[in-house]
Amino acid sequence: MSIGVYVQDPRTDVAHANGLLVLTLAGSRISAMTRFDNSTLPHFGLPRTLPD
Repeated sequence: MSIGVYVQDPRTDVAHANGLLVLTLAGSRISAMTRFDNSTLPHFGLPRTLPD
């Protein structure tokens, strides 16, 4: 499972990409979490910013 991580800029209300989390599952539990920097988001079709 992959999750895009965004942080909202309080001045502009735009959320900026902060990275990508990849969760490794073992049954119904998370067995590992791997974080990638925001340069990987375009490979997954995720935008660098999200509007308010």
